[in-house]
Amino acid sequence: MDLDWILTLAGAALAVVLLAVSLWRNARPRVDTVRTRWISWRFMMMLAAAFLLIAAVHIVNKLGFHTGRNSIGGP
Repeated sequence: MDLDWILTLAGAALAVVLLAVSLWRNARPRVDTVRTRWISWRFMMMLAAAFLLIAAVHIVNKLGFHTGRNSIGGP
């Protein structure tokens, strides 16, 4: 297995775990305290989802499918 595959799949797995944890943390009821939240779990969800989308496109490209613009001819 190529190192590129290993890094992509490990990053995608890490993004899935981060997405699940941030979904769980964001869904919990907020306790009214004086302390502020240090991490915005909604932002972490969006960050993990964006990375997972990029990893999925990279995996599709590694499988041999062409995504994106056509570099020969075309607009």
